[in-house]
Amino acid sequence: MADESSPSAISLLCIIMACTIPRLSDGFCSKDHIGEAGYPYKQFHGATLYDTVRGEIGISDRTSGCTPESVVLIARHGSRHPGKAASDSYRQLVELQSILNITGKATLCKDDLTKIIEWRNWYQASLDQDLAVTGIAEMKGLGQRFAAVYPELFSNHQGQRFISSNFQRTKESARVFRNASLLSQRYEIDIDNFITMSWENCTAVGRRKLGRKVSRFLNGKLVGKIGKNIAARLGVPPQNVRTPFIPTIYMEGCAREQWATGKDSPWCLALSRLDKEALEYSRDMRDYMKRSFGHVNSYRHSCVLKHYILSALKNASSQALSNEQKTNHFIFAHKPTLLSLLTEMKMIEDEGPFRGRDFRSKLNRKFKMSNLIPGSGNVAFVLNKCDDQMKLQIFHNERLLTMPLHGNPRHDGLWNLDDALEYFGFNDPHDCIWEEICS
Repeated sequence: MADESSPSAISLLCIIMACTIPRLSDGFCSKDHIGEAGYPYKQFHGATLYDTVRGEIGISDRTSGCTPESVVLIARHGSRHPGKAASDSYRQLVELQSILNITGKATLCKDDLTKIIEWRNWYQASLDQDLAVTGIAEMKGLGQRFAAVYPELFSNHQGQRFISSNFQRTKESARVFRNASLLSQRYEIDIDNFITMSWENCTAVGRRKLGRKVSRFLNGKLVGKIGKNIAARLGVPPQNVRTPFIPTIYMEGCAREQWATGKDSPWCLALSRLDKEALEYSRDMRDYMKRSFGHVNSYRHSCVLKHYILSALKNASSQALSNEQKTNHFIFAHKPTLLSLLTEMKMIEDEGPFRGRDFRSKLNRKFKMSNLIPGSGNVAFVLNKCDDQMKLQIFHNERLLTMPLHGNPRHDGLWNLDDALEYFGFNDPHDCIWEEICS
């Protein structure tokens, strides 16, 4: 007997099921939405491709009369493959695929359902969270664009330091960025898990139970209805599409295939835009509480990375004013690294509280991981010398960020370095006492 996952068995299944798939009965068909603004919706929380949401740093971001002196860039690793822990999720997807339209009443249109029936499981456990081809392309483009705008900084005559956490995806991201920006391979990559993953060393982070609101939302009426709708579209009994499997269809089924391969997943066709946004919201709720404004313990540990950045800028300022060689710093880390840093440095706004009942009122929120920290998401601090004054520009995902928020009217985003250091608490001896924050 042929294996159920063999090409011949799947082909036979497709032939049989093609005869039982009804025509569109509820208007749910991808072709009916082609040309609509924002369709298809491709913002999948942290599993969002960088090119989907990024800006594009350019020569116009340089300021006349100012000379770039140094840069400190902190980047999340590029888009990656799923980890070994996802193997059960993909097994469940294959099992769901095997019973598609078992009711004979699938409401998804024939063309879309056929694409899901013909889906091939692309997951490989051996590529355990490794940098994907999409992540390589993201990092290559990021390095090339920064080097094109600031060629004097990306020079082998300038000091360069590369730092990474001890993971393949971050180390490889650092290598791709370094090579794409035409820097010599003689610059080794230093491993420092303390500043790149400070939450791992902070016992206070794990003390609070912050997931109750998320659990209530995922087990509530809205997500329950989403599960029933997906089941109806796929023609399977509702008990086959319940929490916690609903987020699996969204993330492992829909989002991660695009994130790792750059190709759209047919599983996305079973989800409406509102379905995707609701499941995205559940993940943003979790990150808000676990890594951001939900509690001070969720982000204060990142003050160690903040002070590393500020010290690097302060040193570069002194070196620039005395015409000494400056050192650039490139740090490659993770989504929690960037989120806690953005929160600690007050570079994003607190739009909380995040509750299940707030979902619809927060559809247009700024606090979306897909916008804030997609694959290869980054923050760059560019130090400029302007008539013997040191000025700072900050770029978030290659878009100029005027700081402090709502307090800098300059269109060029230039910020006096001393003012920035004061704002970020660099001069406060009590700002980052690790024992007090993490004991």
